[in-house]
Amino acid sequence: MKVYIIPDLEGVAGITQFRQNLKAMGIYEIMCKRMVKEINAVIEGIKEGKDNAKVYVMETHEIDDEFLTSEIDGLIRGVRIPLFDYSFDVLFFVGQHAKSQEEKGILCHTGNARIMDVKINGDSYGELGLCSIFAGIFDISTIFVSGDTACVQEAKRLFKKIITVETKIGLGMHSAICYHPEKVLKELKVKAKQAVIEYIKKPESFQPLKISPPYEIEIEWQYIEMADRAVLVPGVKKISKRTTYFKSENFEDIYKCYIVQAQIALAGYG
Repeated sequence: MKVYIIPDLEGVAGITQFRQNLKAMGIYEIMCKRMVKEINAVIEGIKEGKDNAKVYVMETHEIDDEFLTSEIDGLIRGVRIPLFDYSFDVLFFVGQHAKSQEEKGILCHTGNARIMDVKINGDSYGELGLCSIFAGIFDISTIFVSGDTACVQEAKRLFKKIITVETKIGLGMHSAICYHPEKVLKELKVKAKQAVIEYIKKPESFQPLKISPPYEIEIEWQYIEMADRAVLVPGVKKISKRTTYFKSENFEDIYKCYIVQAQIALAGYG
């Protein structure tokens, strides 16, 4: 069994501020260590469920590998898109957040807080959905998601079967009822183990998230200027003042286009 883990910071227990604010408060590194603890708890649960499981972690926020469990088979650094291939069986999300503009979603966004929405073939998706569709191209099933209430609800809408851990209850963009980190760590371990055992027992119950080509991506930006910049990417066009469009038969091209548009469109914006 080969596992791919995508961690994020915003859905980790106790966090209600974006990276910039955490840095200004002088606690960004502390919160990144808290994220690593949650990753470690999940890996511990995975190993209890399947002791010879191979586990790979993709670095999204800073991970001090001295604090990361030695049970991992690889830490993937310096990539902008997930390194999925057909050798992976399942995908875990740790500390995930809800998609942009989700009511009561703690730090909800899709890639960046200045992206208002991302649609694939007319349906709105956040980072959770986009990465899971990408994984589905390689028949990888998303089986575990941890994050705030809005994120967990989003996951349950996306997947017929998913194991989840709620890390906090969202009250607004920067407010929440937070569970104690130790309580969350215990539940992460238990539920990660459960996810592995249930997948091994009945893998067909965890279906990969798939949509049929051709793929059309629409990105709604906060400002007109951002859409004007995004059309510098070949093949991208505007379909409204603040919305860009791109079409491809290959979802990897769609995902790369989403990343590149954001890099160009959001340059200079915090």
